[in-house]
Amino acid sequence: MYKLQVNNKVLFSLFFVSVALVLFSSSVIVFPNQAIAAGKFTIDPKINLKKLNNPQKL
Repeated sequence: MYKLQVNNKVLFSLFFVSVALVLFSSSVIVFPNQAIAAGKFTIDPKINLKKLNNPQKL
């Protein structure tokens, strides 16, 4: 049989990465539709409504 020897630093780094992934994935589940912006902004879509078939549906 082979004996597996693992360094404590490797175990700590694996534990840290797994905890970080769990925290990140749970934050995505809890706050799925939120975005963070630095300040106020507007979106200019630059859509030519005359070229669309049914612009009133927008």
